[in-house]
Amino acid sequence: MSRITAALRDHAYIAIGVVLTLIFVFACVTIGKNEVCPTGAAIRPACKTNYEIFLQSPPNEKGDVLAGLAGSLAFLWIIITVLQQSQELRLQRTELRGTKEALSQQTILLANAESSRKASEVGDHIVAQISSLKSLLDRTDIQKISMRKPSPGSPKTNLNFVTQKWINHNFTLPLFQIELAKFSKAVRGYRALGFIIIEKVELKRWQEALLICGSIMDSIDYAPASVRELAVREEKIGELQRTLESVLDPELWETHNIGLRKT
Repeated sequence: MSRITAALRDHAYIAIGVVLTLIFVFACVTIGKNEVCPTGAAIRPACKTNYEIFLQSPPNEKGDVLAGLAGSLAFLWIIITVLQQSQELRLQRTELRGTKEALSQQTILLANAESSRKASEVGDHIVAQISSLKSLLDRTDIQKISMRKPSPGSPKTNLNFVTQKWINHNFTLPLFQIELAKFSKAVRGYRALGFIIIEKVELKRWQEALLICGSIMDSIDYAPASVRELAVREEKIGELQRTLESVLDPELWETHNIGLRKT
């Protein structure tokens, strides 16, 4: 039943055209059967139907009548065709609008899925970088540096940096950042008093850690919220990055090779 209703709705103007054509034909037949009696005719046989008059008329009159009838039907069906095409175009526009909306929704869904996939990949990469950063800093070679006054015979002073052994296997990046800041502050204090570093300090791993921190912070905005929470609030990668940038000052670790007093 629904299919029939849909078909009638889609071809309503054609149905109207058929009905009007049938009415037109019925009207022509009815008019053709009507009798026309000459004025003043007193006897019945003098009356003729319009159909009989049409058959007895000259060819040019027959042509005029047929042309008029055909032209009327043609004009009717031109109007029906225009209305039908207008309806079809309207239906096509509605369908295209629906298709466009569906494609737009599909595009949004695909974009969201792609964004989620990329965010997940970035998150996994950041988690792996944090793990690599912990492994790198957990085994840092810097445990102490030797400093002394530049004057001859000055005693040597050793500054110890807290490492994993000192922390007793409770290594965390925030704790490392705190201890590194303390260590840097102590070195700067001695340097301000005129002390010089007399043994080369290996900074390669701290430099690598700074690169990893920079990579994490550059991509943190594209990671899921849980990973941002881990990197920024729990592991405090941003604070560690700033501390490493401050510590890795070439002038701070400048080494002077001078002789030590033997004791």
